[in-house]
Amino acid sequence: MDCDRCGRKVGIGNSAKTFQYILEYGKSPESEGFTVVTGFGDRHLLLEEGCEGSPSRTKYMVEISDEEHGGEYDPVKAERYRLAFELLKTLR
Repeated sequence: MDCDRCGRKVGIGNSAKTFQYILEYGKSPESEGFTVVTGFGDRHLLLEEGCEGSPSRTKYMVEISDEEHGGEYDPVKAERYRLAFELLKTLR
């Protein structure tokens, strides 16, 4: 699927759609014969050249200072996001 921000192909290991599936269901989409999560397009999860990715999600997955978070920041949510991101990184 193509990124709704930059128009380039989104690989499964950097897919906001796949990441959201892992957050919601707590497991890899491959374990359920995942094909498409409907309701929204896909986008790069992390910053890539020419694409800002999904900063609202990324702020929970990288180590940044409190001043850099901007907006609301929930440390419990950060832990969930980091665990989901670890699972996402195993997908190819």
